[in-house]
Order: sequence, then structure tokens, then C-alpha cells
Amino acid sequence: MRKMNSSFWVIQALLMAVLVPGVVRAQAVPSDLIVYPNLIVYNAKIVSMDDYDINANVGSTYRAIAIRDKRIFKLGTDQEVLRYAGPDTVRIDAHGRTVIPGVINVHTHIHDNAMNKWVDANPNTTAVKVFRVQGEDRAEIRKNVEVLMRERMGNIKPGQWSFFYLPNPAFGTGGGEGYDFLREADMTAAEIDEITGLDKPVLLAAHPAYIINTAAMNQLENIYGGKTEDYPEGWTEVGFADLGVEYRREVVVDGYFADKTDELKEILYAGLQENAAAGITTYSSHIMGIQNLDAYMRLFREERMPIRFGFTHYTGFTMNRDAEGFYRRMGDLFQLGNEYMWFQAIGLGMIDHGPPLFCSTMIDMEALAAEGKKEDYYEWCRYAKDTKNYQTIVTALSNGSRVVAGHNYGDLSADHYMDAIEEAMEKSPEITLEHIRSLRLSMDHGGLYPRPDQLPRIKNLGMMLGMGSAALSRSLPWIQKYGFEKYQGWVMPTKRALDAGIKVAWEGEGGVDNGLFSLMTPFITRENRQGVIVAADQAVDRNTLLKMATAWGSEYLMKEDDLGSLELGKSADLLVLNQDWFTAPQEDLDQTYPLLTVMGGEIRYLRDEFAQELNMEPVGYQLRYNFERGGGN
Repeated sequence: MRKMNSSFWVIQALLMAVLVPGVVRAQAVPSDLIVYPNLIVYNAKIVSMDDYDINANVGSTYRAIAIRDKRIFKLGTDQEVLRYAGPDTVRIDAHGRTVIPGVINVHTHIHDNAMNKWVDANPNTTAVKVFRVQGEDRAEIRKNVEVLMRERMGNIKPGQWSFFYLPNPAFGTGGGEGYDFLREADMTAAEIDEITGLDKPVLLAAHPAYIINTAAMNQLENIYGGKTEDYPEGWTEVGFADLGVEYRREVVVDGYFADKTDELKEILYAGLQENAAAGITTYSSHIMGIQNLDAYMRLFREERMPIRFGFTHYTGFTMNRDAEGFYRRMGDLFQLGNEYMWFQAIGLGMIDHGPPLFCSTMIDMEALAAEGKKEDYYEWCRYAKDTKNYQTIVTALSNGSRVVAGHNYGDLSADHYMDAIEEAMEKSPEITLEHIRSLRLSMDHGGLYPRPDQLPRIKNLGMMLGMGSAALSRSLPWIQKYGFEKYQGWVMPTKRALDAGIKVAWEGEGGVDNGLFSLMTPFITRENRQGVIVAADQAVDRNTLLKMATAWGSEYLMKEDDLGSLELGKSADLLVLNQDWFTAPQEDLDQTYPLLTVMGGEIRYLRDEFAQELNMEPVGYQLRYNFERGGGN
């Protein structure tokens, strides 16, 4: 507000200069009333991305940009912009490099990745001990698990978690010997108790299958207040799998860091800085771990958020028998916060799991339920119509909340989500189709959806989709199993969605070790990490892909008035790239990365070699990618 007032007085002084020249000659305008740009980037190819329509047009281009008071003040030629520079304006000569808006990642787990790195870097912490189990078959896996439990857990302190990671296929495809070991209950919670006792919590994991012992369940009850007997119908001892993936992320945060919030805050800050270095200026994610929210709020209050965060949560589902009541009381908090951190929506968590526990019409789920295998059905389709979870969506939407499907893998679970939306419209006269469209609801991942026949329904509800290239790899074994030619077009069908008038935003939850753009280029090539081309006809061009990661990402977050493009008055979030994304050979696109990241008009990252070129000091975490270290992508 002070700077706005200063601008006002500058205008008054200029008016005096025109209307009363003698006054100005007698008394010069005080220098502290003049507000110059704090940063100018010039001699650049600035691509604004200010065309939001579904096409390949990237919008206006400029040579220079001036930033003042966190916002874009001027765009134009070098001459037009540089004349606004003041004595303290930082001038960045881009030497012809490409400038784009900051990348918006609509689904990633920065806090989880930061915590995983902290655990790996602190193997002797009392938070958790990680064991990686080998084994060619289930018998050998059991033998090795028992050996580790008997020989390596002697020094584990009571209450300290032990995570046993069983063999799991690469690329998150699911299945395999470790998964079968847990799904077939080759080791039960009772058997773990016999070996480890009742005071050492243990989790066995082969995503998406998990099992935990009695000590683990007791600790979860102590942390979250729920009771094991409160599980929904259909959950069995092996059904701890449904809890495991959430608590694997949460228990370290909400257990060990319950009284260490400042330490947790710095771990999250390091993760945010790393992602700023990779080029993310805004992201969205569900917060798992109650302490994570407390730590984020401390960064928020200290004004130390290096990137923007639109968060969702599904705290009400965490060991809570009355999630519906929780969200009935919550009401409409959409976009509560400020420009750096705000409440985005109620997130549904996992409507289904990842492969192979996805809820899809590829598998005859209705027949499965009809056969009396309800436990399997509800473990795969967690938000089926007759579940409490489904009713929670209806209640939350009817109560005015914005509810999004933060993790949705199969087409049938997408049907269930849209069924709940339409039921809320039927039950509440205030929840009209116009209202639903105004919420711009969304579903993420695009693992095995949408089916072609779902597109008109998605379009009618005014929804957007988030899609990530990981689905090309994760879904491969399952479309091969059920019919490659028939189902490959269900995997991340980006072009088909766009052709139907449904905007798609880019998501990249694979971490940044290989750079953000390596997570984008499979949308162009449709080649997965196994080297297989999946649904080549669903490829998009590089311009459209960049729209997904900028302009349309801002629409996904309903922040298009302030983010997503380089336009006058918008927040100044931009990247200076190492190469021209628009003209570089396609085979080199995955090695694109930022030399400079600006968020809110402040330099959040300045890579060391570019800093040397500018005769400045490096800024932020100096990220090095695997391809720079000779590791490839």
C-alpha cells in the first residue's frame, strides 16, 4: 500500500510539473517518491503465453520486461523498457535467451519428496529405519524379511517405525512378487507381532500393497484418535493396504516431527527451493501429514515461501469414521489465504489406488461385487456409490465446498466422482449446473481415463483434467494384459480431451532430478520409460504442451487473472531458459532448464554460470541434473 501511495504522489508531482512549471524548478521531486522497476530483463525472446484458447498460439512476444512491486510493469522493446530503469534497478541481459512464464505444476508432492530425501540423508534418525528387502520369489522374500526383523531390529527403539520395502517393478507399474506377497497375506500382522513384539511399529510395502502390525495401528490411534474397528465395511487385515500408503507419508511427519515443527519447516523450505531452481513457481498438492500444514504456515507467516502453493487436503478422511461430518462443518474455504499460499479445495485422496488396484471398466468390477468379493471391490473402488466416501463428496459439494479428485487412476472411479457431483446437484437446489461449472472441478493423472464416451460429460460439467507422463509407464503392463490396441487410447488421452474442448493442465510428480522438461516431453513423443510408444495419436506439439504448464495450469488453479502468462499487471513469475524451447531439436527438449527463476518479482534462483556471466552472485539451491552428471534421463 505504501508503494501505491508513492505512485500516487509521483503522478501528483508530474501534474505539478505540467501545470505549475515554476514550482518544479523551485523544488525538485524528492527521490523517495519515485518508484523505479526493481528488475528488468532485456535482450531476450519473451514469449508471453497470453493466448489461453485451445490452439498452438503462444501469444505475444517481446524483447524486454520490467518488474515493479512484484508485478509486470512494462513489456516492449529494449529501448521502450530500459528507459524506465533507475539507479537501483537490477538489469539482466539475457543475451537472446528465451523467457517464459514460471511453470505451474498442478500435482506434485514436494513435501513428501523433501521428507524422503531427509530420511535417506539421516539413516540413524530415530524417526524411521528403512530396510530394502530382496528376493526372487515370495518364499525368499519371506525368509529375508524374517532375517532382517530378527537380526537388524534389535537396536530399534520402542515407538520407532521400521519400513520394509519389498521388491517392486520399476516405473510404478505395480504387481510383482512383493505385491503378491502382501496381497496373498504371506505374512500377517500377527506373525510380524510374534517376531518384533508389540512396541515396534512395522510397515511392509510394495506399492500399492501394504500391511502394518499391531504396534503400528496403536501408534496411529494415538496420533489421529481413530480406532481400528472404525474401518469401513470391506477392509480386512490385508486391507491395511488402503491405509498404508497414506500413513507411510504421514507417520514420520506427525509422529517424529510432532514437536519439531521448526526443523520440519526447514526441510520443506529446502524442497521448495530445489523446485524453484527447477523452474516451478506455483504448484498444487494435497497435504498429507498434519504437521506439514503447521510447518507450511510458519513459512507463510515468515514470508519465506519461495514458490506459490495452492493446497488441498483430505485430513477429514484420516482415520476418521465421520469424514462426512467433518466436511459438513468445514464450509467454503476456497482460495482462503494470500498470493503465496491458499486453500485450493477438499482433495479426495485416492479414489482408487495406482496399478494394479485401479477402479476401471477394463475389469468387470460389478461382477466382482456380485460374486460376493466386496472386499476386493471396495479396495479397488474406494468411492463407489454405496460407500461413506461417496456420500462425503455429495455432502461436501452440497455444503458449498470445492471438491477435486486429486488422485484418480481408472475410468470407473471417474464415473463415481461425476455421479457424486450430479447427485449433489439433484439434492441441493443451490448446486446448479452453472454453479458446478463455476467451480471448475478437476481430476488428476489420466492413468486409464477418460474413455471417449466420458468426454461429453466432463465437458458438460465444466471440468479440467490434470495429466502426467508417468501414466505412460505405469499403465503399460495393464493395457498389455487387458488389450493394448483396445485400451492404449485411454492412457493420458491429451489430444482427444483438447479436441473435445476440455483443457488439460500439466502435472509432474516424479521429482526434479531429471529436470521438469523431461517430465513434459513424453506428451510430445508418447514414448514411455520402457521405450514403448503408447497411443501416438494422442501426442501434442511443444507449444500446446507449454500452455498446459503455464496458462492452462493457472486456469486449473483458477488463478488466470494473476498467473500463467506474462501480461501487464500480473504477478511477475518468469524463467530464463538455457535453450530455446520453441526451436531446439525435439531430441534435446528434455534437457531444457532454467538459468533464472523469478517469482513475485524476486530472483529465487540464479544458476552459477549465468550469475558469472552477469557478474552477480548465484542465488538459491544450485541444482544439478542427472544428465549433467552423466546419468541420462
